[in-house]
Formats: sequence, C-alpha cells, structure tokens
Amino acid sequence: MKQRVLYFDNAATSWPKPPEVAEAITRFLQDGAASPGRSLHRLSIQASSHIDTLRMILAERVNAECPERLILTYGATDSLTMAVKGVLMEQIDEHLTRRAKRPHVVATRLEHNAVRRPINQLEARGQIDVTWVDCDKEGFVRVDDVLNATREETELIACMHASNALGTIQPVAQIGAKLRERCSNALLLVDAAQTMGALPIDVQAMNIDLLAFTAHKSMLGPTGLGGLYVGERVCDQACSSPKIRNIRQGGTGADSTSPLNPRSLPAYFEAGTPNMIGIVGLLAALEHSPKNALKHERTIVARLIEHLSEKEGVQIVGPRDVSQRTAALSLIFDRFSPQEAAGMLDSSFNIATRPGLHCAPGAHEAMGLAPDGALRISPGPYTTDDEVDQVINALDQILAQQTVSAL
Repeated sequence: MKQRVLYFDNAATSWPKPPEVAEAITRFLQDGAASPGRSLHRLSIQASSHIDTLRMILAERVNAECPERLILTYGATDSLTMAVKGVLMEQIDEHLTRRAKRPHVVATRLEHNAVRRPINQLEARGQIDVTWVDCDKEGFVRVDDVLNATREETELIACMHASNALGTIQPVAQIGAKLRERCSNALLLVDAAQTMGALPIDVQAMNIDLLAFTAHKSMLGPTGLGGLYVGERVCDQACSSPKIRNIRQGGTGADSTSPLNPRSLPAYFEAGTPNMIGIVGLLAALEHSPKNALKHERTIVARLIEHLSEKEGVQIVGPRDVSQRTAALSLIFDRFSPQEAAGMLDSSFNIATRPGLHCAPGAHEAMGLAPDGALRISPGPYTTDDEVDQVINALDQILAQQTVSAL
C-alpha cells in the first residue's frame, strides 16, 4: 500500500479540501455545467445565481460597499496584474498627455513576483519610477518607511497583508490610515493571497483601495479562481472616470452590441467564460471549512518553534510570536540547503514541504537568505497532532544526520 503523504505545503495550496468541494464540483458537472449570462435557459440562470451568491458572500467577508465591487479573476496573480497594470497604464497615459512627472510606485521588498514582475516590466520600459521599501530583521515593514517613500507623483502603494515567505503579518491598516493623510491621491493595493479566509479583512476600515486574493489557499477552494476588490476611490459604479484601466476585453454575455466592455461593475473588468467549477467549489468550501483554522495552525507552528528553538543546526526565520505571523514557518539549516532538506523529508519521510525563494526573492534577500532561500513548513486546518509528531521526528533525524556529517 502506498504511504500517505504528510502535507505541509498549505501556504502554496491548501490540501485536503473539505469533501463537499469535490462533491459540489461533481454535481455541477453532472447536473448541468452551463455558461452563466449567455442564455435564458434554466441551467444558465442557475450558473449565474452561483456567481451572484459567491460575489455577495465575498463582499460581506471584506465589508465591500456592494457585491459588484468583487471582480472574479483566475487567481491572485491575475488580480494583481489587473490592479498593477490597470492603475499604472492609466496613469502612464495621463503622464504622456499632460507632460507631467512619471508615475511613482512604492512597494515592499517582501512582495511576490505577481507584484514585482509587472512593476519591474513597466520600470524597465522607463514608464514609471519605483521605490522598494525594506523590512526589519524579523520581516516586518515599518509604517513610516512606507509613508516616507511616497512623493507627490506616487500613484500606487503595494503591500502584502502577510508574507508568503516569512509568514509575517504587515501593518496594512496603519499604512492605509496614515496614507490617506500623507498622500491622499495614492491608491493602496493589498495582496491578501495568504490571509483571505485566515485573517479578518475590512477594506473600508483598513482604507484598502484594491484587494487581491485567491481561492485555493486559506479559503480551501479550487485552483484557478481569485478575486479583486475595487474600491470607490478607484472606480465609480458606472465606471465613468476610473483610475484603473480594464486590461481584459471580450465577451461578457451582456450588451453585445457595444464595441467596448460595458461601463458598469463588474462587467467592465470581467470578460470570457467564468471558472464555474472553481466558483461552485469555492461556495462549498466557504460553507464547510473548519472554524478557527488559523488558531489550530498557529498552535502547530508554536509547537514547532518551541521544539526547534532548542536544537542546534537550524534557524527559525521571522518572529517567534505566532500572533504576529500566519502558519508559514521558514527554516534554514547549517549544513543542508533548503532543497536538500526538502528532498530528504520527501524521499525518506513522505513529508511535503516547500524549499527555495517562494516566488518572493526580495524577501529572502532582505533576510540574507539568497540565493537558496529557506525551507517552508505550512500546516493546514486538517493537520493532526500525529502528523506534527512525525514532522518533528523527521526534522530531528535530519539534524542528527547533519551533526554526524560535520564530524
């Protein structure tokens, strides 16, 4: 019999999912997997109702002004590309028309490549200026450092809600509050890929203008689905003078005679056939996900930190206080690379973890971990005490082997 994988890579993609997720997807495929908004038959109308329900639930979760401000995308990367390029390309055109200074962006060194790469592309073309804000030795960004990096021409501030590489939770609410006072024209973009479904998010109270998230991590939904909240300062309901460009055009199932996307939310930003499999799966996940999942995961991380703190040959990256982090724990070893350690955990102990730079090279550079990065261990809501025991035992054996090899 094949040994069951001990899965500690939930920060990449959560697994297992609630069993109701697969059941909902199977039922949708069997009972009528129609496209929404394209027809008047009952199956199409039913598909549209799934989208409306999901949009309403997501809007309530983040305290959005209305459900139409929740744009459905194909994942956090898609959402972040839409936000970064949508805002900056609109401002770049304004710059060229008015012969004003180039748009300026502030972003933290912790950002995922989903933020870094679109920004870097525009900077390489000479179309924007960028200031990258550093983090402290524990992996936290200081509010004043972000604010002091802004200028009169700053159009966008991008900040992770929590680092996928370090687990550190950033002071987004404080940044949002002070940003409105210091640089009121700038928009705040928050990457909530690691926190949507894990931490409470209130876009109005936190002064977030754009919030990007995905379904397949803490919300326990399928891959290939995400969302982008678009606030009132970014775009009015009629999309009459948006500060963001829609970078997706195509079929919307509505107003087909129009040569352009309809000037209304959410159709202005959405095009193409939605990921209905992801949508029905996420609806099931939101209904059946375990409660207080992060509390359970933090208990596991606290146990790992307590155990490993007494060990030689391994270092814990980031804060020891689990209330300041998500359930992503990164480690570095004295004599093994992260890749070697992950390989041993996989081949010898059937434990799945994630080594490397985690698509966030700036975070690892800031912590002095480049070029190899770190080994990330991320439990999930279904992780058991027995599985944690096995991980601790495996790490102890690896550290013992490291000690022997040093003799």
